[in-house]
Formats: sequence, structure tokens, C-alpha cells
Amino acid sequence: MKSKKLAIYLICFICLPSLLFSAWALREEQSSNLFIEDFEYIDDIDQSIWWFADKVKPFLILGSKDSKGKRWLRLTGISNNWYVGSFGKWIAHDATQYNALRVLIRGTGSQSGRLSIMLDQDNSHHCNLEVDKNWEPIHDDRFEYNLKINWLGWRMLTIPIDEFYISNPRAGIGFWDPEAKDGSCGLRDIQFVLFTTDKIGKTDIGIGKIELIKY
Repeated sequence: MKSKKLAIYLICFICLPSLLFSAWALREEQSSNLFIEDFEYIDDIDQSIWWFADKVKPFLILGSKDSKGKRWLRLTGISNNWYVGSFGKWIAHDATQYNALRVLIRGTGSQSGRLSIMLDQDNSHHCNLEVDKNWEPIHDDRFEYNLKINWLGWRMLTIPIDEFYISNPRAGIGFWDPEAKDGSCGLRDIQFVLFTTDKIGKTDIGIGKIELIKY
């Protein structure tokens, strides 16, 4: 578990300079949703502002009618101890008006894998990441949601923020308030951590459109 968190945070530190350039990748749609990604305009995932760590292998796949887009992200990997890898993206955007995450996920059957979704809000008002010896944020709340992907095909999931839990209690303010003011960048980033269904196994899932919505 420690190595998992170490990988996540080391990648975060490396990607911090891209924070200044990430605003162009976010668009608030006419529906007032906060767009995060749909992979439509990414030609090379290795050159994108997404980061990937450990054994997770990303592939951009041409879309189909079911995937509701031109491209989607396939993620595979193997593990002999549950953890496969992680991937994420800087957001740095005020997200106070949104109360749910909507994400399109593709399963490949009962052994597709398990996914932890993490939303980190900046409570320290400088958008820098400060962690303790266990690589948990010291001053910022981390909202986490875990799910088992055991279906075949695409599903659009709408997950209320109220169904996320704070994985590092007493570190931040203890409630959802990713407001970008007084030096805070609001919602700092989104991270996904991928696990195998069984201790030894492989994962194979797909990710399509990701956005925050008013639910």
C-alpha cells in the first residue's frame, strides 16, 4: 500500500508544472457540467497531461456506437498482490457547484478489476502537495470511492459526492468545498487506482467521458 501511495505522489510532484497549463483541457459545457476528459482529442496518450504509474498500461482505442465517442482509454495490467497501478490528471478548478462525478466505464466481465477514484481538494491554499510519512495529504481532504467492475460492456455511472468518503480524516476541513479562492486551486486533481479482482490476476477496463455534474 505504501508503494502505491508513493508512486501516486511522486508522479504528482513531477506533474505539478503542468498545472499551469491544464486549464485549456477543461471546458464547462453548455449543460454547466465541468468537463474533465473524453479522450476525443488526444492522439498520443503518452504526450497528454494524464500521468500513469506502475504496471497500468494505457491504450487509446477508436470509439464505437456503444462507447459514445471517437476514442476511449483502455487500461490493462497484471498483479500478484492486488495493486496494478494508478493514473490521474490535474484539474485545478473551482468545483463547489458540482455534487456528483459522472464517468463512462467499460467492463470485460466478472474479473474486469476494481477501481478507486480519488478527488483531492486544495485546503492549504497554495495547491502544493504536502504529505506525511504514509504519503497521505497533511492539510487537504481526499475523497475516495471504490467500485468493483464486474459487468460486460459500457455503463455510465453517476456517483454523488456524498457517496465518497474522506480517506484521510482530520487532514483538511472534513467536507466537500473545492473553492478556488485565496490561493486555493479548488479541486486539485482526479486519480484512479486500479486493482485486480483476485490477489493474483489481470485487469482490463475502459474509461470514456469523465465530468463533474450538478446532480
